[in-house]
Amino acid sequence: MRAPSWGAATVAVTLAGTLLQAGPATGSADPVPVQPEQPGDKTNSPTAGTYGVGNVAHRGYSVSAPENTMDAVRQAVAEQGDYQGIDVHRTRDSRLVVLHDTTLARTTNVEKVYPGRKPWRVRDFTFKELSRLDAGSWFHGSYTGSHIPSLATMLTSLDKAPSGAFLEVKKPSENPGIGDQVVQAIRDNTDWMQPGGTDHRLVVQSFDEAFLERLNDEYPGIPVGALGSYQTSDFEWLDQINVNHTELTAAEVDRAHEAGAQVSTFVVDDRDRMETMLDAGVDAISTNRPRQLSDVLSDRGLDMQHPEDDAERESYVGSRWQLTAPDSARLATRVPVSATFHDDTGNPVRWTWVALQTYYSGSWHDIQHRATGRDGTVSTSLWLRRDVKVRWEPWQESPPAAEPSPSRRIDARTAATVVRLGGRDRLPRGAETQLSVRWHSEDGRPVTGRAALLARPRGADHWHRIRTAKVRDGHRTFEVQPRRTTRYQVRAQRGWWWQADRDRHRVVVRR
Repeated sequence: MRAPSWGAATVAVTLAGTLLQAGPATGSADPVPVQPEQPGDKTNSPTAGTYGVGNVAHRGYSVSAPENTMDAVRQAVAEQGDYQGIDVHRTRDSRLVVLHDTTLARTTNVEKVYPGRKPWRVRDFTFKELSRLDAGSWFHGSYTGSHIPSLATMLTSLDKAPSGAFLEVKKPSENPGIGDQVVQAIRDNTDWMQPGGTDHRLVVQSFDEAFLERLNDEYPGIPVGALGSYQTSDFEWLDQINVNHTELTAAEVDRAHEAGAQVSTFVVDDRDRMETMLDAGVDAISTNRPRQLSDVLSDRGLDMQHPEDDAERESYVGSRWQLTAPDSARLATRVPVSATFHDDTGNPVRWTWVALQTYYSGSWHDIQHRATGRDGTVSTSLWLRRDVKVRWEPWQESPPAAEPSPSRRIDARTAATVVRLGGRDRLPRGAETQLSVRWHSEDGRPVTGRAALLARPRGADHWHRIRTAKVRDGHRTFEVQPRRTTRYQVRAQRGWWWQADRDRHRVVVRR
């Protein structure tokens, strides 16, 4: 992996919405030697010694963080993603949000928060209602509390990042005027459309060609890209085509280049397939693995660069951290832990990988990796099982002089819990049934943790453990098939909780 930039933000410089620059400046005393063309490539021309292929992070770094969230975007920027492939929907109150699916069920806890509003379409909810949803815990518990970002929030961050946006507008035919709203959001939150701005950091995409053509007519300065199928006549106004890699050939790339359009392809996660697409001469590749693509591009000398990449890096001697975490919290809860990382001059250290560490067995251990945002902040949540000491530390190719943050101790407070075991109390011989476990704290919060199911058949003189499993969000079911009347008992596993809660249930087996 290439070392990240620690100086000024770097961007992929292009002209008129393309991903590559035009030819070298005229009048230079030392002309740049011409680079040989790649097979099938009609656009990779020399540009002040550099040229490149765009690395588009599909929904952000979606194999490491919940897709289309700020966490995914921060991590993709840290992984050298030149562009963020994000998706835009409109809410019931006409707010623009970043989300891929038409419905909220797959990537949020909407079924729990709004159980009676199936099918949970984005357009049926207001932005305030969406803000109540957890868009991170479905991916991993440490992202609990992540939210669906507004397009404005996403663009504001990208405006200060060494990354642009491949922005896909979803269902424009069902949302009249959404194109104007997207353009206004870009104008309000970035300089990409300002005189002297960096419009090369933006491509607006859609599967709806009629929408793209109207957008091009009204805003000819915005690069537009057709997703999927297209017509040859579309090259009169299209800036880019974005074709599935399984359907793309070098001949098709050549035809598009000869017509003046660029070619992007999606979604390529296999290294060999990335190489094949680069041999075909594509201008950008969308991937869920921006780190891997970054390595492939770097090996071939096709990674996008900027003259400031070679600038001397700043010194981080005396770098400062501000760590935020509670002094104490209840056991069996997720605890927020965040920090802000500044350099020795007080500037935020942006788009940088850091590690959350805990101290045990006499040394510090990494437990999570996160990337800082545009203001140098990083945040996560930590499952509290016991008293714990935490700190943040720069990770990977971090500045050699950067020191870890001061440590912080979080004391675990105990609280009583209640466990209940229930199910059918009479059963025909040979039948199977389910026992249901309910586990919550005294104040009603559902508990997650390990529990054991024990059995004591009639005539037995002791309890024996038959199953151990994790109770999630206060609920678990066990399948049992008693041969004779049996007493069952559920216990919280010792060492995990602060007391061994238990409850019993008797199943009578009839002949």
